[in-house]
Amino acid sequence: MKGRDNMFTKVNGMALYYESFGQGKPIILIHGNGEDHTTMMSLASSLVASYAIYLPDSRNHGQSTKADHLSYSDMADDIAGFIQTLNLEKPLIIGSSDGAIIALLVAIKHPGLCSGIISAGANRFPSELKAWFRIMARIGLWGSRGDPNLALMLNEPNLTDELLSKITEPVLVMAGQRDVISENCTRALAAAIPNAALCILKGETHSSYINHGERLTAAAKPFIDGLWQDE
Repeated sequence: MKGRDNMFTKVNGMALYYESFGQGKPIILIHGNGEDHTTMMSLASSLVASYAIYLPDSRNHGQSTKADHLSYSDMADDIAGFIQTLNLEKPLIIGSSDGAIIALLVAIKHPGLCSGIISAGANRFPSELKAWFRIMARIGLWGSRGDPNLALMLNEPNLTDELLSKITEPVLVMAGQRDVISENCTRALAAAIPNAALCILKGETHSSYINHGERLTAAAKPFIDGLWQDE
């Protein structure tokens, strides 16, 4: 991809690896648990013609600093620090799965830092993950002898309605019709966020519309265009 840069930036004692390319309004893409920035490359490709794209590896993922203990709160602070260190002016944050949880927490903990959030496949509580998925994660945690990524997924988040009601930025809540989180839970998440928009993508799974990023971009285009239409 032309104009592609890769580098590290230090935030909160962590060296975060990231890649960036494109020009225009900034968009940060945050990957899911156990992944890295490359997971978001298809989505980046579908947006780069019009926007400046930033793809960080979360702490303990990809080439970023390893950590023995993880919390979504700390990872949200990392993204806030990333925005401030790079002097990004009110970016849109698009998060997938764990990345969506992190994005929502950025809006909760650091109001006014971003222009908006697209939450793709977030859950409010571990219990909202479908039972078969939680069983697989527990087996993986046992087999890995305490993988902090899996432990994070099984113990967090705790996004109460009270916390979600504090979000003031525009939010688009997205999920696949065949997601690992039930549609009822996704609808409850959207309902708890003031004026959030909701988009359930027919036939899509938890990750299919991320792996084929043009599907997310097409569905989210009115929301994205609306963020900066007056500028």
